[in-house]
Amino acid sequence: MDVDKILEQAKKDLVMGTNTSTDDAAPSMDFLFAKVSPSILDPVGEYPCFLVDYCLKHYLEESKKTGGVTKDVIFHSMVIKRIMTIIQDFSYSLKPETQHLIIEYVFQSWDFSADVVCHEAVDIFSMLLSNHSLQCADCKMKKGCVWTDSLVMQILQGESECRSKYKCFLILLRTHSTYTKLMDELLLGKLYSLIGSPTLSAVICDILSFDLVETPHRWHTHVNLTLSCLSSESREVQNAVRDRLLPKLVRIKLLKEEFLPLLIDEMKGKSLQFQCLYSLLCVTRFLIISHTKCDSYEFWNDYVPYDAMRYAVLHRDVQVRLAAWMLLCEHPQRTHAFSINDLQLIQVFVKTNMLEQTPAIRQKIIAGFRQVLCRVAETSEQILKGKSGNAEQVEDYNDFIRYVE
Repeated sequence: MDVDKILEQAKKDLVMGTNTSTDDAAPSMDFLFAKVSPSILDPVGEYPCFLVDYCLKHYLEESKKTGGVTKDVIFHSMVIKRIMTIIQDFSYSLKPETQHLIIEYVFQSWDFSADVVCHEAVDIFSMLLSNHSLQCADCKMKKGCVWTDSLVMQILQGESECRSKYKCFLILLRTHSTYTKLMDELLLGKLYSLIGSPTLSAVICDILSFDLVETPHRWHTHVNLTLSCLSSESREVQNAVRDRLLPKLVRIKLLKEEFLPLLIDEMKGKSLQFQCLYSLLCVTRFLIISHTKCDSYEFWNDYVPYDAMRYAVLHRDVQVRLAAWMLLCEHPQRTHAFSINDLQLIQVFVKTNMLEQTPAIRQKIIAGFRQVLCRVAETSEQILKGKSGNAEQVEDYNDFIRYVE
C-alpha cells in the first residue's frame, strides 16, 4: 500500500475517532496510547511530522466543532494531552503557529464543566511552556520573552475567573522568575478577595505562599491584606485565610520562622478583635505543634500575651474559648510542666464551661482535660525523680487536683 493510501486511511480513522470514546477508539488511535518510538515523529506524505502537522492540528480543529458535547470534549482533551506528552518525551520543538493553536485550545477549554478537561488543559499548558523553552534562550534562563509576556497579559486580563486560569498563572510564576514583579498590591488585593471562593481557594493560597517565599520585601503588604481578610464580613474569606492559608504557611520553614512571627506581632495589637484573637490562637497552636525538636519547643506565652489568653478563656464565643483551651492543653513535649498561670487559666475554663451541652464541644473539652491530667502525672513523676522542676510544683498540682475533684 502506498503512502497516499496509508494517509487517506489514517484520515478516515481519525475522523471516526472524533466520535468515539477511548474504549472504542478507531484502530489508528492505538499508536497514541501504546509505547512509541521516535519514528512516530517521522514525515508522512505531505506532512513533515504526521503526529504534529496532521494529528495534533486535526484534533485542535475538531475541538472547536464539538458544540460542547462532553464525551467529545473529553476525548479530544485526552488525545491532545497524549500527543503533547509524546512531543515532550522526544523533545520535539513545535512551530510558533502550532503553539498559538494550542494556547487557543487551552483558553477555550480551561473552564469546561468537566474537571478532567480543566486539569488536562493545565497539563497541556505546562508542557507547552517546556516545549517553547527548547528554542527560546530567554525562557531557558527563566527570564520570559515576548511570547510569554503576551500569555501573562492574556491570563491576567481575561474575563474568566476559573481555577485553571490561576493554575496556569502559577506555572508561569514558577517557571519565569521575572513575572513575580507583576504581583503588585492591586493584584495581591484581588487574589486575597478571591480566597473565599471554594473553587479558587486552594490555588490562590498556592500563589500567595509562592509570592511570600520569593518576595520578602512584600511581607508587610501580605500582613495588611491578611489582617483585612480576617476582619472581613465574609465568613468564607475569614475561614479560608485561617483554615487554609495560615496552616499552609506553617509548613514552609522560612515563613514559619520569619513571616508568621511578623504577622503575630501585628495580631497582638488587635487581639481583642474576635477574628484576630481567634486567628492568633490558631496560628500559635500550629507553630507550637509543628516544632518536633526538643531544643526548639515553644509555648503559648511566647506568642500570646497573658491578658489576651485570659480574655480568650472567658470569651463569649465558644470557638475562641475552645481555641484557647486547646492551646493550654496540647503541647508536643508531654513532660513540660504547667505554670501557675496555666493552672489558673485551666481552672477558670473548667469552672465556666462545665455546663456546656453541645456534644462535640463537650468531647473536645473532655479530651483536652485528659491531656492535662496526663501532663500533670508525667511532670509530677519527673519532679519526684529529681529530673526537673521542684517540689513546690507538686504542691501546685495537688491544689489543682483538689480544685477540680
